[in-house]
Amino acid sequence: MVSWQHQPISVDQVNVNKAWSKLYWFCSDFFLTQPTPTFLIHLQQQIKAVDITALMPLMGELSGLCECNEELLIDYTRLFAGIKAGYGPPPPYESLYRSHYRSEEVIAAVSSAYVAAGFGSLQYPGCPPDHIGTELRFMAMLSGMLTSNDQQYDQLLKIAEDFKQQHILSWIPSYCDQLKQLALTPFYQLVARMVKQLLSNMMGDR
Repeated sequence: MVSWQHQPISVDQVNVNKAWSKLYWFCSDFFLTQPTPTFLIHLQQQIKAVDITALMPLMGELSGLCECNEELLIDYTRLFAGIKAGYGPPPPYESLYRSHYRSEEVIAAVSSAYVAAGFGSLQYPGCPPDHIGTELRFMAMLSGMLTSNDQQYDQLLKIAEDFKQQHILSWIPSYCDQLKQLALTPFYQLVARMVKQLLSNMMGDR
């Protein structure tokens, strides 16, 4: 049996992990949830949360774009649903944006990380395990678990660091660059910038 030993984590580090958990979850919603009136009202409430906006300054710009309309719903479907070739980009699956890896290899790798962290089969309706929203939500839940000095801390921290380097940072920043260019609405253009900003900050904070 492996014995995990680590230095007690500081209160500051706990707060950082909690903040990252919120940010990851917040960003995952953009890809997993249609921009319905209910979602946009919830988004407005999130924008008012000081701890979130302080960590992601671009959120302030999003406030004036939270109006549900047909154009926004169409852009969401076009960008993320993968309806057909020629109508929008490929859906946001890691395996489709890392062509030098076989699809089954990528899916097996992310699924293995989910199991290792204790989540079992992590999958949302209509989304494969390597969907951008699933990967971001996994990091949200994992970061939320890094808040106590239990015996699994070091193991979970290693899973988080490995997943960040091997998956999150290996394709999502470049995907966001494409998303910014392909989005037809200011809302999703800004979403692309926000997620890219989150990942840029991540490289400096951890």
